[in-house]
Amino acid sequence: MIRHPGSCKVCGEPTREIIRQLPAGHPFAGRPTKIGKHLPGILRATLLLTNGNHCDLEVHTQCVSKLREGSTLAAVWGDILETTAFEFVNRVALGAAPLTREQSTKQWRDIEALADIRPIGILSEGETK
Repeated sequence: MIRHPGSCKVCGEPTREIIRQLPAGHPFAGRPTKIGKHLPGILRATLLLTNGNHCDLEVHTQCVSKLREGSTLAAVWGDILETTAFEFVNRVALGAAPLTREQSTKQWRDIEALADIRPIGILSEGETK
């Protein structure tokens, strides 16, 4: 499932104030283009990945327990990969500048490399700043 910027990576509901969205009539109408401060009840969950890197996610306090479940964690990671590919393919329609061929090739290789990485588990949880 494609997740919007500023949304909980588990339930998809907003985690931040939405300042600006794509307008009605746009193919991706309603997708946030500018987000603001965190809403109350949001935590940062830091995942440990199989390549040794960390990945921070914003989630609702009540969603953290679901994230600890292996099947939910795997599904959330799949959503992150799907959203990353979606944003790459649709970057101009979403308002980003076009990439050069070299930039595009490098970014696509980076996205492909993500497919081999998996989350091992939650390293830490904490309040957002």
